[in-house]
Amino acid sequence: MQVENDGSKDLLDALMDETSRKGMIVQEDDLVVGQLLCVHSIKGTDDAAPIMGQSMIVTAICLPYFTAKLLASNELLTLDVRFLRMMAVTAEFAKSQKQDLPKRGPQA
Repeated sequence: MQVENDGSKDLLDALMDETSRKGMIVQEDDLVVGQLLCVHSIKGTDDAAPIMGQSMIVTAICLPYFTAKLLASNELLTLDVRFLRMMAVTAEFAKSQKQDLPKRGPQA
């Protein structure tokens, strides 16, 4: 990506204009099927959840519930937006978590 700096904006502002803004908390009514997300935090607590930070893709929405598939394991989850803060993630972040699982058995 090339960004020209004509002096009217600093370079960081120019890059932010050219980059989709991810890492933002997604509000419940902004969920979209096909969206890449991760669990940011559990509302009302500082406790961690095992799936925090794991990339997922939204497959269906029926608020307050939605289903999403974890990209690393292909596991389908049903989540409740009343208890979780969700964060948008980039395709690069999601791709970095999606790896082929090692083969098991004699062919490994």
